[in-house]
Amino acid sequence: MPKEKSTRSNLAKSGLIVGIVAVSLGYVMSGLSGCGRAGGYSPSPAISEDDSTTPSDSPSSSPSTAPSDTPSSTPSAEPSASPTTSGPKIIFLSVASPTGNMGASAAAAITSADSRCNTDVVKPNLPGSHKSSTYKAMLVSPGVRTASPVLNWVLAASADYVQSDGSTAIGTTTAQSIFSFNLTNPLGQTYNGMTHMSAWTGMNVDWTASANNCTNWTDSNSGNQGTVGYGDVVGSTSLNNSTGGCDGGYFLLCVEQ
Repeated sequence: MPKEKSTRSNLAKSGLIVGIVAVSLGYVMSGLSGCGRAGGYSPSPAISEDDSTTPSDSPSSSPSTAPSDTPSSTPSAEPSASPTTSGPKIIFLSVASPTGNMGASAAAAITSADSRCNTDVVKPNLPGSHKSSTYKAMLVSPGVRTASPVLNWVLAASADYVQSDGSTAIGTTTAQSIFSFNLTNPLGQTYNGMTHMSAWTGMNVDWTASANNCTNWTDSNSGNQGTVGYGDVVGSTSLNNSTGGCDGGYFLLCVEQ
């Protein structure tokens, strides 16, 4: 019997110890949990279904990339047209005085004559729309440039023309892109009081092509002839006054485009 009492006493003591340990563990676990809430270590929370990354139905604040109906301010890439003058156009008499040989072919000769007009030292340099103007030579070559019929012609229909000062009226062309004579003032300006300033034209007085054209402006042979007109008169001799030897140098009538 004394032995049984001793055993029971030992078991009671063991139970008491287990209870004390359990209470102590409880306090420790509670302290760890409170430490996490206070800003120390805290285990990562489990992700619930409510925390999923499914996109929200709310509209995004980012700007839409859908194309706008508002026209773009970027200029279009459409090719630009050749510059043209608004208002009266200018005709001037060149200082350049080429011979009847202006190129290796009829087409090259007309291109050369145009180039001479655009590089001439007295080409007008007036402000406004005249500033960037191009000029062409009033020079006829059958199959390349003619007034009647109109082919690559230099005068516009029903347009006003002025001298190189930009204000002295020459006249207004007809619907056929030619002048009716007499003019208001001559086609060309005068230089230093010079008179009868002759220019290559290659035309008859009725604006048709003349047979005298220095072989379509490819010949400087003194035995051949080219038609010239006076640049300082108001009548039809502006186009055809006489012929000149193809070895001679004559002015050009240059027309603004």
